[in-house]
Amino acid sequence: MSVATLRFQAVDSWFFRNARPYDVLGGMDLEGRFPPPARTLAGAVRTLLGDAWGVDWEAFARHPDTYRIAGQRLRDRIGWGPDPGPLRFSGPWLIREGQRLYPAPRFLFWSGGLPEAAGDAPAGGRWWRARIGPPVRSDRGLVRLPVLPPDAAGAAPVEGVWLTAAGMARVLAGGLPQRGEWYPESQLWAYERHFGIARFRDRRTVQPGLLYHATHVRPDSRVALELEVRGGPERWPLPAWVRLGGDGRAAMVEAVDRAAWPRLPACRQGGLVLMLATPGTWDGDLGVLPGFVPAERAGVRSWVGSLLGIRLRLHAAVMDPPVREGGWDLARGRPVARRAYVPAGSSWYVTVEGGSGLEEAVSRLHGGMIGEETEYGRGHLLAGCWPLEEGCPQG
Repeated sequence: MSVATLRFQAVDSWFFRNARPYDVLGGMDLEGRFPPPARTLAGAVRTLLGDAWGVDWEAFARHPDTYRIAGQRLRDRIGWGPDPGPLRFSGPWLIREGQRLYPAPRFLFWSGGLPEAAGDAPAGGRWWRARIGPPVRSDRGLVRLPVLPPDAAGAAPVEGVWLTAAGMARVLAGGLPQRGEWYPESQLWAYERHFGIARFRDRRTVQPGLLYHATHVRPDSRVALELEVRGGPERWPLPAWVRLGGDGRAAMVEAVDRAAWPRLPACRQGGLVLMLATPGTWDGDLGVLPGFVPAERAGVRSWVGSLLGIRLRLHAAVMDPPVREGGWDLARGRPVARRAYVPAGSSWYVTVEGGSGLEEAVSRLHGGMIGEETEYGRGHLLAGCWPLEEGCPQG
């Protein structure tokens, strides 16, 4: 199967709006988000291929089941609507100077003021790792919750910080990022306010009262997005220009070598911390891993289930609230239904059961995908070590 890594470089600013509808309070204040949803880049890739093959998009929209290119049904090559056909995507990944970056796990905290420069720590600033505390009573019963070490007074969750592959590998192995292994969001992109109006196209006049403002993102010149694509053509029509996101902003696309995945951690004892590298979604409780069901051990609530053939027990999680994503179905000319996604960086503390060892579990889970919409790169997992000193139960 053909595998390609495509890099998207901004020519100007980009606009990737959030999922809030226009007709709600404040709907004319269009907030942007970055990195964009996976479907946005996947749609650009499918359009790129179709344009290169000379597709008549209107004819394809009218007859998606019969429209052919070079004797083959187009939907068997690029899919139709939400179905990507044979294409499989991984990402999108944030890239700086050819180096892949990952959102900082939610179990990392910082004290002493946030770093102002890439990978630099102000005097007295340092990283901390959360640990899992003793059972406490909650609305879910007797459960274990994340806590900070006693000497981490004043430490707070980090927002908008990205780790290099080396920094992430260090964290997955049970350590902390070192100087030069993280970047604050302010060093990677900037937000810009843009104002616009609605017009009567036939008269070329302004529609009264329809003023809106949108938040664009302008990536640093060293920053790009990458998307891995499987099932595409052996030869790609690249380099090429594409229209990406809201307002059809320009992007340059080229094929590049695949970036390295964070090194596999060597976990000797304890349990595992599973972290989402890309947002994930599944039916049921998004605070619990997909398919896991409540269980109790010694009166303490936990959850049990299997991921990628490994039997696990879930003890605790550190995560942000789900975010909602929508989009636009270009083929059908209508909005995509909004859905909730677990943000990247969300982390779950698990122990291995059922006879599998830590080494086997890490090997299967690290780099695997869980949940739904994995064809669009959702639910990419990183597996790290949960040391005994961070609250992992023994035995």
